[in-house]
Amino acid sequence: KIFSMRPPLHLNALAICLIGILVSLPSVATFTPLLTSKMALSASLSHFPTSSWRPLPLSSHATPEPPSDPEEENGVGRMILKNIARLSLLDYTWRKDLFRKASASRLESQALTRMTGSTQKVKPMFRPMDLSDSEAELGPLGIAESKAVAWLEEVMDSEAERARQIVAGGGDPVRPANDPSSPLGRIEAGTLDFVESVAQAERARAEFSRDYTGEKPFGAFLPPSSLPERQRGPLGEAENAAKAILNEIKEAETIRARLGSAGEQPRVVRPLDVGGPLGEAERIVSDIQIAEKKRAQEKSTSGAFVRPMDASVKGPLGEAEEGLVTLVESLKSEERRRYENLVENRPMNTDRKSVSGALESVSVGILRAPVMLVKIAARVGELLKIE
Repeated sequence: KIFSMRPPLHLNALAICLIGILVSLPSVATFTPLLTSKMALSASLSHFPTSSWRPLPLSSHATPEPPSDPEEENGVGRMILKNIARLSLLDYTWRKDLFRKASASRLESQALTRMTGSTQKVKPMFRPMDLSDSEAELGPLGIAESKAVAWLEEVMDSEAERARQIVAGGGDPVRPANDPSSPLGRIEAGTLDFVESVAQAERARAEFSRDYTGEKPFGAFLPPSSLPERQRGPLGEAENAAKAILNEIKEAETIRARLGSAGEQPRVVRPLDVGGPLGEAERIVSDIQIAEKKRAQEKSTSGAFVRPMDASVKGPLGEAEEGLVTLVESLKSEERRRYENLVENRPMNTDRKSVSGALESVSVGILRAPVMLVKIAARVGELLKIE
């Protein structure tokens, strides 16, 4: 009978409100002061209609996320940057150790070569730059590698110094441009100067265009080369250079047309006769044509093939072939010296415990195993036939 009794409406609404508060509150401690104000809640709930009291979804009672703090996010970013800088310093220490070991090995090989008086290096030379200390004795690959290695070492040292500054500053970013003497600093500074000069020139061009807008109803377009020389940027200089070439071509063609129409009978005047860019291009083509005709005559006379570089008149093609052949011969000589050194001083014979010696030993063993098995089988067959 007690359970079948219907409670008053205000008690029902109060119970629903208390359940919602219990669900939404994060702890019991925050609910305790509200429990003491039961009478106030009952009085306030009596003013609302009964139909409006229904349990709300839990999502409506969710606690809103606090706004992000920019200083806290900045602190997290600085901590991440600082940790990355520390990892970069560890990587730099490892790589610098490798460079030092390679340099010490190269110096040791050079000292042993001087002591033994041999023309070949005592240790194997895997890299083209190890052929000689003097750049004059190196080939194209050795010169290119030595310059690249020197540039990379400079970059590594400058970046390690930048990482140290980041760690010492607690994660404050340090740009390469802060050190103009470093390679990356020079690149960044040059790029920023170029962009800034273009931006300044374009701002000045926009101001000049606004000044001329009053004279024309639809505004005025001024090319980059129309600025004064002190305000002209890279775009203006490039446009001036293009204009100079076009003006030179125009003047040469005007002179050629005037010479061709002079006199009673018009005549053809070649661009070569008046000069200019087109005249220079025609001169190169004419030199190639003359050299090829002379080479064809020599071929018909001797009955053998004559290369452009071996002709009596080389021409542009002969000079290009001669330069290319010289480069290829220097590369062949450089690689031949390196190959002879590797054959004489194989890593598996000089330093079997090194990485290169161990790899060569394993690979040679794998390649020689089938040959050895074939020879063993052939020898066994010969012994069986004898028996």
